[in-house]
Amino acid sequence: MASSDFLKCFDPGTVILYFEDFAGAQTVLRDLDFTIIAQRSPLLGQAIDFGPGDKLSLTLKVPSDKCGIGLARWLYLGSYTVEDPEENVDPNLLYHAQMIYVAETINSKELMDLATFNFAASLDDATSLATSPFDLVEATDFLYKHLENKPVLLENVLHYCVNCFTTQRLNESEEFKLFAATHPTFLSDLSKVNAARNFENRDIPKLVGPKSSRAVKTDEVICKLFNGPVAKQSRRPSMSSIDSDYGLDTLFAELDVASPDPSPNPVSTDMEESFVICGESASEESDSEWLLV
Repeated sequence: MASSDFLKCFDPGTVILYFEDFAGAQTVLRDLDFTIIAQRSPLLGQAIDFGPGDKLSLTLKVPSDKCGIGLARWLYLGSYTVEDPEENVDPNLLYHAQMIYVAETINSKELMDLATFNFAASLDDATSLATSPFDLVEATDFLYKHLENKPVLLENVLHYCVNCFTTQRLNESEEFKLFAATHPTFLSDLSKVNAARNFENRDIPKLVGPKSSRAVKTDEVICKLFNGPVAKQSRRPSMSSIDSDYGLDTLFAELDVASPDPSPNPVSTDMEESFVICGESASEESDSEWLLV
């Protein structure tokens, strides 16, 4: 858990904050100062109420326990990052993205601006690294799941991926390739950004994307075609019709294509019926009384 030692520098208060992360684990910070909290975040000040034992308390849902400690640090110090360079690992894209989520939860423009700036700065710093940030995929997944209403964040990540795809060997990262192969829209979004940049990177199209549900369905139908009743019937010596439980109509229905209707007027093999005699043309004069078509 992130350190809360900074609280020792302040006089104890009367507020208890409960932080519950997405996994259900709970972190508790006690003896917090109500005035400090309310001054930094009026909304939190209004939300704090008397809890069990007539103690002021508030429960907040946060992405991780680190975010809970980070929020408390920001309430007291105005910054959620650890000041000690040895403790602060940058770029930390996931942490900054999570704090953007927290800022949105408590409706704090100050924290939102700070976290958004830190996220952009970390992403910019990452372009100069030999390898991609350790939490790039995790942060990207978090943006898709929890910050869809802020598309500019994801767009910046996609531009970063295109820019650093070759230099940071993202195409060799098993985690990155797995994400591209399993996330429903990531590879498509990445390809769109690459196209908007005039196909700057020629290796992105080589990534394997997720298999569409239609492709899976088609594979299943083809498998049935060669192993099901249709195939079995075709191997029989008799001239009986194809089994009705899985005929061509069923096949076309599963492939979501129109089944060809049988022609109401089958073509005759009789040569005499292959010509049609038409009546005399009303608009044009002809030497013959009938036209042969």
